Amino acid sequence: MFPAIIGRPAQVSSLSPASGDQVRVEVEPDRVVAVEPPDAVVSIVTPAETSSIRGAFCNRVHFFTSADDARGWLDDHPDAQVLPVAEAYALGRRLAERMLTGDNRCC
Repeated sequence: MFPAIIGRPAQVSSLSPASGDQVRVEVEPDRVVAVEPPDAVVSIVTPAETSSIRGAFCNRVHFFTSADDARGWLDDHPDAQVLPVAEAYALGRRLAERMLTGDNRCC
């Protein structure tokens, strides 16, 4: 979501908390440019409100190499789901837009 806020591209490299394998993502403010591995997913817990973005969203967002890689984490976090990286980025952008306008409802 931060590239959308600051209007600049970013590269993310993160280790899956399940497998320890690396996930790499390249984004521009308006889109995902590249994802490696291509089947990578992002864990999401959609917050009811966004007054504490870190607690409601950031602390629960993890990259996994695939939906299968995320299965154990999802078993431990039944209120979560995983989304393909591009869908998760679109959700994050909507959340950022609402935060910037002072709208604390979720997406």
